[in-house]
Amino acid sequence: MSPEAKRDPNKYIRKYVEKGATNWEHQSIAQELYQWADVFRLYFFKPKADHQPEIPNLLVGIEPMRVDVLAGYHLKENAIGLPYEITFDARYIRRPLWELLETELHEMVHLYQENTPGLMPCKGGYHNAQFVLICEELGLHPAWSAVPIGSRPMASSRG
Repeated sequence: MSPEAKRDPNKYIRKYVEKGATNWEHQSIAQELYQWADVFRLYFFKPKADHQPEIPNLLVGIEPMRVDVLAGYHLKENAIGLPYEITFDARYIRRPLWELLETELHEMVHLYQENTPGLMPCKGGYHNAQFVLICEELGLHPAWSAVPIGSRPMASSRG
């Protein structure tokens, strides 16, 4: 792999947001969300075996979204070709920090599930049983949108 290909553009965008985007109204909260993403990566998503990849460095975006959406994740490249963006709805960005962090961790579980071999990604906007189980192991309680309540698995999903 060439040195150019090894670069992580998301790190450069983050550095700009933290140091250079001084006129952006969301700089402070974006900076805090980046810092918490590091904590979550270290404590919740650190690879447990050599063959497991780290979850990718994410981008934090803040923009208006549908009124019923708090945040969303993008696994494919965004409009300017950058992958792994978690976008927060600008209309809800003033929620208490704990709510934003809960949302961020939820979206990071999606990234983890999508980027870890052997895990089953959610499809069609629904949370599958594995997603819900991972979230519950982390203390989150997402909606069961595709799995009947009586068929919830009880075993650990992360090895």
